[in-house]
Formats: sequence, structure tokens, C-alpha cells
Amino acid sequence: MSGIPAAESIESGPAVPTVETATTPALIGDSLAHGMTVALLMTVFQRLIGLGRGFLFCGVLDDDQVGLWSLTQSLIFSLAPLAVLGTTSSLRRYVEHFRVREQLGGFLRITLGSAALLAIVAAAILAVGSGSWARLLFRDPAQADLVLIVAVCLVAIVVFNTLQDLTESLRLLRAASWMRMIHSAGFTLLGAIFVLAISADVIWVSIAFLIATLLACLPAWTALRSLRGKGVMGSLPVLQQDVWKRIGRYALWNCLISFISNVFELSDRYMLLVLGGEPEVAQGLVGQYHTSRMIPVLMLGVAMMVSNLLLPYLVTHWERRETVEVKRLLELALKGMAIAGTFGSAAVIALAPLTFGFLFQGRYDASVGILPMTLVYCLWFSLYTIGEDYLWCCEK
Repeated sequence: MSGIPAAESIESGPAVPTVETATTPALIGDSLAHGMTVALLMTVFQRLIGLGRGFLFCGVLDDDQVGLWSLTQSLIFSLAPLAVLGTTSSLRRYVEHFRVREQLGGFLRITLGSAALLAIVAAAILAVGSGSWARLLFRDPAQADLVLIVAVCLVAIVVFNTLQDLTESLRLLRAASWMRMIHSAGFTLLGAIFVLAISADVIWVSIAFLIATLLACLPAWTALRSLRGKGVMGSLPVLQQDVWKRIGRYALWNCLISFISNVFELSDRYMLLVLGGEPEVAQGLVGQYHTSRMIPVLMLGVAMMVSNLLLPYLVTHWERRETVEVKRLLELALKGMAIAGTFGSAAVIALAPLTFGFLFQGRYDASVGILPMTLVYCLWFSLYTIGEDYLWCCEK
């Protein structure tokens, strides 16, 4: 892969210790091969559960409710990194850096405390102006209750993302995989119960998402508690200004990049919402588009999983100046994603008319028509997501 510089050409930042000191507690984590295998198998199963959930929601909910849920889910995930100004994104990059210096405990107290405060402030801003936000975000002031639920879900997803980043940074990949599995399976089970037994609308779908997110935090809590007695957190103090000097630029750039990426990811649906006519009709168009993305976003989910799990290992090799290994792992991940995504997309296009026709009896024929385009851009974005790990390693 010619885009990644050779090992001898990489010079980034001040010299750092290449090996852990004798007093640094060894981190007992999962190996990359074992952890990635377990995570990949669980992610495939989890994504299949998610696909079934998507088909259920599209079959039971009206088009406008599907569109509202698509916007709601995207808003929750888009606002999460912005709400904490990218502070938790630094975990995957700098946990190893502070751990080998025996300053991990102080680093976590500073970053996690700041993230908690920022998340609460962001949720309060949404809750106080719920009517105005409903008009702006959904073109419907009647959705003020939905905005309140979004505010609570925002805090929950920040907690979930933070715990997931932390477990992955400490290479506790099985715990991170169980988090994803419980979230997906719990959301599917609760969502099915709520929409079939109570009410088929976006409010109850959002409540199911909230409960599943909180339940999914339990594996991380258990895994992290088991590390506290092993000295992993370190005993040396660290000053706030030293932490922010080290991670500040990284966190702000990550926040900016996430914001731009998420706005891009939301732009297609907001074009439909704004230009699609009456709010209910426009929300129905968003529902059609959401259905066309159900299968393609599986690739994005796998790519994000690979990226998140790969980065802590890349960082470990980077801190040791083993840049040849960084290059090798990235090339392997990119080639695997490109080959699997290409052949998988061809199979999806061939089977889509039969699958959508059988499941939805022609309700989503428009979705089938734009499926090839959504597959292409999701594959390209998947490759970008994995390749971005290199830039995080060298802090560019």
C-alpha cells in the first residue's frame, strides 16, 4: 500500500520509551488474533441480529416513523463526540501512552470527568429548548418529547462509547464484543416487544434503544473492576495541563473530523426531509432511504469494529517504533475489507429484488433502485474508516 510511508521514513514527535519499565505492570489483554477472531464472529452475529431488527421495524412501523427513527438514531450517534468535544476519542490513542508511564489513573480521572460534565451540559441544552430543537431537527414541533428522549439517550451513548473505547484500549476485546452483542440483542428484543405489544412508533423504539444501551455497559464495568487490583492504573501523578497539552490537539481534531463526517452522513436524509414536501411525506422518503441502507451499513459496522479493535495494537507497535508491523497490519485489514466488501456487494445486488419483494410486498421498491449506490459509498467509507487509523497513530 503505497500511501503508507516506509518504516525508515516515519519521524513523528519526541522520542518515547520503546519498552515498558520493570516496574510497569504488564497489561493482561487479549491477543490481536484471538481478540479479533472472537470480535469478528460476534460482530457478524450481532449485525445479523441488527439486520433482522431493521426488517422488523420497516415491516411494522409506518414509513414516516421509520424515517423519524433513522434521523433520531443518526442524531444520537452524531451528537455524542461533539457533546464531549472529542475527549473520549483520546482513550484509544493515549491509554497505552499513560499506562507505560504509570499515570493511567490520573489521565482517566481528568478525561472522564471532563467528558461527563460536557455530556450533561449538552443534554441539558437539548432538554431546555426541546420544542425549538424539534422544529429544527425534525421539522415538527410536536416531536418535543422525542427530543427529550434524545437528550437522555445522548448521555447513555456517551457512557457506552467511553466504556467501549476504554476496554478496547486496554485490549479487553471480549468484554467490548459482549457490549456490542448485548446492545444489539437487547435492543432487538426490547424493540420487538415494545412495537408489537405497546405502540409501533419512534418513541418506544427510542426507549428500547436507551434501555439496551445501559444494559450493554455491564460487561465493561465488570472487566474494568477486575483490573483495579492489578496495578494497571499506576501510582504516579499527572498534571491537568500535561494531559491537555498531550491530548488537546488530538481530541479537538478528532471532534472536528467526527462532526464533519457525521454532518456528511446526515446530509442525505436532511436533504430529503427539507426538500421532500410536507413533513410526513418527507419523513416517509427518509424511511425509504433508510431501508436501502440496512444491508450496506453492515459493512460500515464491520469496518468500524476492525478499526476500533486494531488501533490499540497499532498504537502499541507505534510506541515501540515498530512501524513495519503497523504497515503490515493496516495493509492486511484494508485488503481484506476491499475483497470481502466487493464480493458481498455483488451478492446483495443479485438477491435484493427477491428479498425485498418477499419481505415487504413491494413497499420498498424505491429502496431497491438506489441500493447499488448505497453499497458503493458504504464500501468506500469502510476503507476510509480503517485507513484513518494510521493518521491517528502518527497524530496527523
